[in-house]
Amino acid sequence: MAEQQRLLAMKMNRQQTLSYQKLIGLIVSPCCWTQPVSLHASSMSDMVKVDVQRRLLAGHTEKQIIAAYKKRFGERILSIPEKSYIFMIPIAASLLALFLVGFVILRWTHREGEELPSLELSAHDSEEAAVDGTATPSNPDDSDSKTEAEPESKSGESQK
Repeated sequence: MAEQQRLLAMKMNRQQTLSYQKLIGLIVSPCCWTQPVSLHASSMSDMVKVDVQRRLLAGHTEKQIIAAYKKRFGERILSIPEKSYIFMIPIAASLLALFLVGFVILRWTHREGEELPSLELSAHDSEEAAVDGTATPSNPDDSDSKTEAEPESKSGESQK
C-alpha cells in the first residue's frame, strides 16, 4: 500500500499535492473516528490516502472529493465540519452572562420602594455654580455650617 502511495505521489503536480495534504488532514479515519487520516496509522487510513490520490489524479476537485466522502460516511468524516456554528456558543454564553450580571446589579442597586438619590441643586448652590462654573449636589446641613463657620473665623482673625 505504501509503495502504491509513493507511485501515485510521483505523478501528482504541486497543486494536487497541496490538495492531497489538505484533504488527508481534513478527512477523519473511518476505522475509529479519532484522528485525521494524515496522522492515523491503519490500513483503512492508507486506503483513504490512495483513494484521495487517485481521485485527484483523475481530475476531481477538493469539493467533489469531500462531497463523495460525506455521501458515503456522513458529516462526521470531516475533522472540521463545513457548517460549524460551534464558535457562536462562547459568544452567546458571554452575552447571556453580561445580561444576567447587568440585571442582578440593577435589581441589587434599585430595591423595590427605594428611590435613587436626587442630585438637584439648591438655590444657594445654583447661584454659586453660575458664578464660578462648578455644580455640586446640595446638602442643606453642609451649606448652613459653612456660612456660619466662615463669619466666626473672619471675626476672630480681625480681633487679633
